Amino acid sequence: SAKIITDWGDKAATQAGLAKSEFYQSAAVIGAQFKNANFTLEESANQTINLTKRAADMASIFNTDVNDAMTALQSALRGEYEPARRFAVSLSEAAVSAKAVEMGISKTGKELTNYEKTQARLALIMEQTNQFQGDFVNTSDQLANSTRILQAEVKNEAAELGKQLLPALLEIIKGARGIVENFSKMDDSTRKTVLTVMAFAAATGPLVIGIAKTIDAVNTL
Repeated sequence: SAKIITDWGDKAATQAGLAKSEFYQSAAVIGAQFKNANFTLEESANQTINLTKRAADMASIFNTDVNDAMTALQSALRGEYEPARRFAVSLSEAAVSAKAVEMGISKTGKELTNYEKTQARLALIMEQTNQFQGDFVNTSDQLANSTRILQAEVKNEAAELGKQLLPALLEIIKGARGIVENFSKMDDSTRKTVLTVMAFAAATGPLVIGIAKTIDAVNTL
């Protein structure tokens, strides 16, 4: 089921305006919610993707951040209904119980299990937001969603660049640690000498650059 998530993560920018890292972070949270409600791992992965796409559609309609819409849906699945109201999703415990009976997964008056509640909440969320379905992709060539896609793709490229720079960065950090460790082993007199030289270099650096530029200017004149 992890492959279901990673495969869709490659499309998250164009399908939902999310960078891979943003989608994976969100998927970890909402996937855990489904898993804890006793959904199978495959169900958890697929429903995570469905909710992410619906959050993108909601964000497109209400002109807000996709992560905001996703957070509201996560809250609704937990039974915290207020955040989802700003996206025209209105849930209540009575509505959830009635939906569970309608779906045939519970009986009237019977206390719902966590699995039954989550199923009913998910069904109500999808029903009430069905009118928004596909809006993100359908308007992906318009300014707002084009901008979301661009920002997500830039984040993806930055993450890829970061991966490539990581080995060099690790060497720099190791070198810096070596300098700090060596400095800490010096006696006070040697430390003062080093700091004095560094301060002198810092102070004279701009002066040297200024003199060099002046010589260049005179030669040019």
